[in-house]
Amino acid sequence: MHERSPGPRGQSVREALRTALMVDEALTLTELSAEVRVTERDLPGHLEHLGKSLKRDKLRLETFPARCMGCGFLFEKRARFTRPGKCPACRGRRISQPRFRVVPR
Repeated sequence: MHERSPGPRGQSVREALRTALMVDEALTLTELSAEVRVTERDLPGHLEHLGKSLKRDKLRLETFPARCMGCGFLFEKRARFTRPGKCPACRGRRISQPRFRVVPR
């Protein structure tokens, strides 16, 4: 499948993601989806690949974990890029989205 974003000069999805994430403020999947014009469902796979490919340029994908808005539980050990379904501490479902940005190593 040939993945091209409707963005400037036909950037690939991952090129557009990289450009969008090279900012001071970290972005959520919702914000990235709007910026890159890709569904939120497709973004975790692209982020995983982008994280691996950034290493050759001495960059890394920094992740700010999701947090339960009820009890404040921080999902620090979560390896997936998606929002958790519920909090293991209080069973609440109001959970903030994880945030991402690209930073130098």
